[in-house]
Amino acid sequence: MKILVNLVFVPQEPTGLANYSLSLLKHLSLPDSEVLRSRVYENLTNDFGIKGHCRRLWWTQSALPRIYKQKHIGLIFSPIPEAPLFTKCRFVVTVHDLIPLRFPQWFSKAQIFYCRYYLHQVLHQADRIFCNSLTTAQDVQHFLDVPERKLVITPLGCDHEKFQFLDLSTSNYFLYIGRGNP
Repeated sequence: MKILVNLVFVPQEPTGLANYSLSLLKHLSLPDSEVLRSRVYENLTNDFGIKGHCRRLWWTQSALPRIYKQKHIGLIFSPIPEAPLFTKCRFVVTVHDLIPLRFPQWFSKAQIFYCRYYLHQVLHQADRIFCNSLTTAQDVQHFLDVPERKLVITPLGCDHEKFQFLDLSTSNYFLYIGRGNP
């Protein structure tokens, strides 16, 4: 089966989810796959702010189904929860968190709308949903009413070539890995 890996969201200088996605792709063995990268679709990334995000969502709904059909793709894998809706495209997505639904007071109405409606529809149409933790899987069930049978918990790994243990004192340290905003 031919798999299309959708990486059009990866900006020129990857961070966070983009680094995760590129690292994951490096470790997957996908011999007969197509990879769509942002360097080809440059103005579809968050480097272009809300306009880039909106262009990418439009592209996902309009151009991606055509590519799927033209290249005889069997499955789309998206490392973020974006996929073409109301099409015959088969897809799997990854959900990393549902922070805007868990803490709506910290997010805009547009972000909450995106999660409640677009993301809800994506997850209900997905063949499978990879969740990077049990908590995320529980949130997907609780907030978006997705059946447990669709969820696959796949904890994040560590690239031991990049990260190595440092034998340092553990007192007076606090490690936070996440966004810089509240």
